[in-house]
Amino acid sequence: MSDLASEPLLWRLGVRIESSRDVQLLDWLVGHVGANEVRGAAYRRRNRLQPRPDKVAEELGVKPPDELQSKAVEPWNGGPMREHRAS
Repeated sequence: MSDLASEPLLWRLGVRIESSRDVQLLDWLVGHVGANEVRGAAYRRRNRLQPRPDKVAEELGVKPPDELQSKAVEPWNGGPMREHRAS
């Protein structure tokens, strides 16, 4: 899993993060192909919304490890960020 120092990079890649699985998959993608490749694939896959990490992996033609594909996760609720946006 990513450490706190790498999380800001993950937020700047143009990929939608909705769960802890998304964070893990995005972290794996960056480690596997590099941040610039992930950012480029996210840009190519973008329509009105930022693409999910699985769609970015599909665009890059890479298959994540099975443990990332089948892992049960908790939904990400945004916590303090959601509260901040509401004010």
